[in-house]
Amino acid sequence: MTSRLLLLIVLIPLCKQVNASTADARNVFNKLILAIGNNSVAKPTLSIENDESLIATTFSSGEVKIGKQFVRFCSRFGADSVNAIACVLSHELVHYYQKHFWAQSFGSAYADSDWGKKIATDENSEKYLELYETQADQLGFYYAFSAGFRTWKIGQKVLDSVYHWYHLKDSLSGYPSLSQRKEMVAVSAS
Repeated sequence: MTSRLLLLIVLIPLCKQVNASTADARNVFNKLILAIGNNSVAKPTLSIENDESLIATTFSSGEVKIGKQFVRFCSRFGADSVNAIACVLSHELVHYYQKHFWAQSFGSAYADSDWGKKIATDENSEKYLELYETQADQLGFYYAFSAGFRTWKIGQKVLDSVYHWYHLKDSLSGYPSLSQRKEMVAVSAS
């Protein structure tokens, strides 16, 4: 008994613990961009922010921000930590590459005209936002798969975890419900 316990104590430090790092997030980001292969727009950039409330967000300039705390949370997925990061970064890259911000620049260029105001208003309506978020969820899994990530394997767990870690309601304005998002993961896995 004592020798078994001693062996266990000796072997535990030898077990590799997987901790997601900011370097992992950058590697995932770059791998996704390479797999997407869209050179018709400027290459997006990744900024890792020390903001505990930030999961991730994307700007029309191509800047993608991800929270350092979120990256640390992804370590809880162990060997799947990079897949968890890929779930979120691929979603954000869809927003950029699918030009989900087109009305901001187009509408603001014609902000004084009635139709410019209508475009800006429509673009920011809940139905458009939900459409963009649905598209980002669906295409994000495709982008991640193309880059070699196994996001379909853990996507539902990632969603559950993100909603839990950040105390999000199951229904958020401008997003499909949590159950709808999890269903999209299930469909993408089949």
